[in-house]
Amino acid sequence: MKPDFNLLDAFKIFDTRGTGNVSVQDIVQALKENMNFHEFTHDDVFLLFRRHDSNCDGKLNFQEFSNCMLPVSKEYAALLTDRPDFYMSRGVPTSQFFNFETRNQLRQLFAALFKCERSCEALRVSLRQRPYFNIKQAFSFMDTDMDGYLNLEDFRDFLANNGFYATERELLGIMHKCDRNNNGRITFSEFVDEFQPKLGGI
Repeated sequence: MKPDFNLLDAFKIFDTRGTGNVSVQDIVQALKENMNFHEFTHDDVFLLFRRHDSNCDGKLNFQEFSNCMLPVSKEYAALLTDRPDFYMSRGVPTSQFFNFETRNQLRQLFAALFKCERSCEALRVSLRQRPYFNIKQAFSFMDTDMDGYLNLEDFRDFLANNGFYATERELLGIMHKCDRNNNGRITFSEFVDEFQPKLGGI
């Protein structure tokens, strides 16, 4: 909602070499040097990549980066997708992109993303350590109509049957995290990928 924020300039902060994609090291370096943000680890950035690197090439292209930055709510996302760049075309140094408050909120967004991914990873490791947890049985238990995939209704029913009544936005957030190809369905392989520890934890 910040009037000076746009995705093109945000991407350019990290794509300092102008290659059209950013690596883990690009993110680490830009957060420290361009954003003056240091409260994270290399593993935090790696986990973020595992979430958003949809083609698994070890880099984030502009579309993958945008998916990371955009709100889940379509009405808010639409406000950002068509915004032109401002700073990049005016030759402003990347360390000066956006005003103070916008830069501060961008740092807060990364801090929240890192915290979320750390929490998810801790839960993945905890589940893996449970002797009676079986990922295939968990998927089958949620796939009540046995069609081989999970959709938004499956998650809604599963959560409601276990005493948690999720909002539409919360359900869309779950789908956003798990549905790697954004087709509205979560396959068993996508389900396994979400629940498998990413840092080799036991």
